[in-house]
Amino acid sequence: MNGAIIGFVAGSTLRSLIMGGLALLELGRKETGGVLSWRSMLNRPIRHELFKFQVPAGLAAFLTVPTLWLIPTILTRNTQNFSEVASYSVILMIKSLIVLPASVIALALQLSAEKALGAAQVNMALRVFRTASVVSLAIVAASALLFAVFAKEVMAIFGRDFISASGELQLMMLGAVAEAAAVGLYMRVQATNRMWASIFATLLPRDLVMLAIALMFTSSYGLQAVIIAHVVGAVVNLAGIYWLSYRAIRSLKMS
Repeated sequence: MNGAIIGFVAGSTLRSLIMGGLALLELGRKETGGVLSWRSMLNRPIRHELFKFQVPAGLAAFLTVPTLWLIPTILTRNTQNFSEVASYSVILMIKSLIVLPASVIALALQLSAEKALGAAQVNMALRVFRTASVVSLAIVAASALLFAVFAKEVMAIFGRDFISASGELQLMMLGAVAEAAAVGLYMRVQATNRMWASIFATLLPRDLVMLAIALMFTSSYGLQAVIIAHVVGAVVNLAGIYWLSYRAIRSLKMS
């Protein structure tokens, strides 16, 4: 355990140093003979961009991380069943891997969509949004179906004791599909600068629902309760993202 933690910290630190150094180098080379000025990085236009994007993104992480920490804590304290906590960690890891392609596709196509919007090519941007949503949802749905069908075999990879949680893995795959759909729709929200609205319309309701279900039902239902909390949270998040996405698309068509 100590070796794994040390390796994780060392790898994360090295990655941060490399990425930070490359970013500063690129900023310094932005203009021929230019010198990086920290004061110029905090002028009014940049402060405006920071407030629109970086600040809400950081706040979103600040809100989400405690929830992800509290749910296994609640499961552990209410059940004292460490095998269920281990199964929860495995299921959450598998869900993250299933949703990963949707995040990669959204990240890859977000810039293309925003460039199209910047050039007033709204129809092109809408096609990019639709392509990202359809492709990512198809990939994640196919993967989730595969893992749901072979849930016992997948859980058996981690040990015989994990097979009993195969039903919870199947249930979590529903949440993975809902989360992938939300990732595709969130591209529209981000492109239209509605990130602050997304915190209050999606993140807060999702996290509060998840924590409420975990607090009320883990004593009786254990692992199944926290998996249901994730699924319900994903559906709540999808509903909020869909509403914001609908408003975003309508504003683009009217502009």
